[in-house]
Amino acid sequence: MDKKSRAAFFSVFAALFLTLSKGIVGFLTGSLGILSEALHSLLDLFATLITFFSVKASAKPPDEKHLFGHQKIENLSALFQTLLLYFTCFWIIYEVIERLFFKKAEITVNIWSYLVVILSITVDFSRSRVLYKTAKETKSPALEADALHFSSDIGSSLVVLVGLISTKLGFEMADSLSALAVAIIVLIISTELAIRSINSLLDTVPKGAKKKVELSAKSVEGVQDVYDVKVREASDTTFVEMNISVDKNLPFSEVHRITSEVENATMSNFIKSKVIVHPEPVLSKDGIYEFALSLAESFGAKLHDFTILSVQDGQEISLHLEWDKNMKFNEAWKYSEKIKEGIKENYESVKDVHFHFEPNFEKVGKYTLKSSSSLEKEVEDTIKNLSPPLNLATVRVIFSETITHIYLSFPVDSNLTIDKVHDLSSKLEKEIYKISSDHTHIIALAYPKK
Repeated sequence: MDKKSRAAFFSVFAALFLTLSKGIVGFLTGSLGILSEALHSLLDLFATLITFFSVKASAKPPDEKHLFGHQKIENLSALFQTLLLYFTCFWIIYEVIERLFFKKAEITVNIWSYLVVILSITVDFSRSRVLYKTAKETKSPALEADALHFSSDIGSSLVVLVGLISTKLGFEMADSLSALAVAIIVLIISTELAIRSINSLLDTVPKGAKKKVELSAKSVEGVQDVYDVKVREASDTTFVEMNISVDKNLPFSEVHRITSEVENATMSNFIKSKVIVHPEPVLSKDGIYEFALSLAESFGAKLHDFTILSVQDGQEISLHLEWDKNMKFNEAWKYSEKIKEGIKENYESVKDVHFHFEPNFEKVGKYTLKSSSSLEKEVEDTIKNLSPPLNLATVRVIFSETITHIYLSFPVDSNLTIDKVHDLSSKLEKEIYKISSDHTHIIALAYPKK
């Protein structure tokens, strides 16, 4: 028997003992205060029995019909207990009205009246402490309801004790008034318990839980944003779901690390929890180039020659956009303006964006590559007539469906500056373009001479 079941089991015996003691003394003395306490304890007995069985049932693991488990049974148990308490209160109030206004009851106050009430206070105090401690450790609403019953019994028993003493001193209405006070105390406590039980059954977010989850998730390095957070409780288990934004360029292993750390950080806020984290890829707010590249691709354009210029009041960007060669200019212009607006909206420092339009002859997709020995021979013959080091270039020619690719590589002195190397590469490309068709893509690559 686990801790929760053991606490509920002993509460059943405590409630049974108190019910019999109060009932016997109440009937013998005729005290409405003690009788109302006896009925209260009788309902407590039913409530503790319900608690015992609900705690055992809620501990069952999830099955095919209850994928989230059976913890909500405890919340139903707590709600049912409040209904029993309401019934107790209405009966007590009815009897109070009867005795105050319509009929007179003879009350005998003796040593047994005091003893049963004092004994009740002692037992209630002991059981409520044990139940509250167990309820707090296990987050059990059923045990909390049980503890609430025993705690309310302490206050109501004290009121009854005062009523008995007052009756003994000659104030006969004190017994009925003490019973009325018991009913009011129980009604208030029962209403609070009912509200908590209903909130749990309706999956109301526990106070402060959503904020805790958001702060914990945002504290993890790599999390850019946290949104769509859902939190609900069922007995001792807190269920959490959330979406987090992470950089789309991160490798899968890094995203997995971030997700695991968010789960662990979230679970540290609760005694027992089940956390689901869904990562959403977004662009890093730090990379203007990555943002512009992704935005251009979303409109079907390729981007190159991206340049950021620092100006007096911010930044200006220039870039080349390659569009499908058959696209109408007004359509390309419309998309380009949207790209410009998107960049400026996301980066306030960017004051303007300048475009250069180019046709993209390459068809994206699968295609078969084939080489051309005749074209390679013609390119090689052209290279032989060039001045060093261009005459040392090697050649590779590849045909795709729509364009010819010519790749050239030649050695240069490693001490040359970048602008000199660029001039040599451009010169070689221009010479080969002279013997090439319009749909030719040429790249000249210089490499350090050994």
